[in-house]
Formats: sequence, C-alpha cells, structure tokens
Amino acid sequence: MGGSLCVSLKNSPVDFDEVSRAIRDPNSGVRLIVCAMASVRVREGTGWWPVPLDIPSLRSRSSELLRIVSEYANDAITSLYAPVGCFEIRDSEWVMRHFAVTISEIEKATLRVVAINASKGNLAKAAWMLGMAPISLTNWLQRRPNGTLDGFRNLGALR
Repeated sequence: MGGSLCVSLKNSPVDFDEVSRAIRDPNSGVRLIVCAMASVRVREGTGWWPVPLDIPSLRSRSSELLRIVSEYANDAITSLYAPVGCFEIRDSEWVMRHFAVTISEIEKATLRVVAINASKGNLAKAAWMLGMAPISLTNWLQRRPNGTLDGFRNLGALR
C-alpha cells in the first residue's frame, strides 16, 4: 500500500488483474504506471485508463542537453561532496560531445568527470570517491574513442 508500481504490459505479472482491481480502491494510495509501446492498446476491463506519456529520444532533445548535464553535475557534486566549481561549462560541452547517446551514459560520464576534477586528475583518489577500482576508471578513460579525451580539462594531469 502506498507508493508507485511500474509494470511492463508486455511482461505483465500473473496477478495483474488482481493488482488492477486493488488500484481501484480509493484508499489504496498506489499509483500504477504501465509501460507499453505507443501502438499497444490496453485491454478492456482493467478499470483504469492509460494516460500516454511520450518520452522523446535524446537525439531530438539537443536543446535540453546542457540542462540535463548540468542537473547531473549538480547531483554528482552533492553526492561526492565535491567543490561547486569543479564542473565547468567546458566539462559540460565535453560530456555532451562524447556521451550524449543515452541518459545513463551522460550520468556516468558526468559523475566521473566531477570526481576526476575534484581530485585534480588523481585517478586513484577519483576512483576512491566513486567507490570503484582505480584500474576500472583508468580503463574507462582509455576505452574512449580516439580523440575523446581532447578538450578534457584535466588531460595533462592524466598523462
């Protein structure tokens, strides 16, 4: 009781009808979120009406990328207790240029850049801040496609 339940319509649980009935109870306090492709029609008799939420692709949201990266940077600075000035506009541009493929990649890259910048390029310290092995952070940096480190402001400290 209380909270939200997210269900994939494609792989709905066997007790979905029971859940659907329970949701109709005005005292349930549960929000049901059903994930489905836009072309899928919700079956009749479930007792709830879907409100479509269209999430556009990241590629079509280029005008929002700077704000998205900035929000992740603020979250990273807070969670790592990093100094506020450790993520600058050029860091945002670097992340957008090389990692704006998925939200997950933006989040991971932003968090790692904040840690690297906060540690002044000391990868062992940055890895410690991230709770990962230094070799994992080093490998992540080395796996960047050719030129990806170009423009990274702590490049000198990393070499």
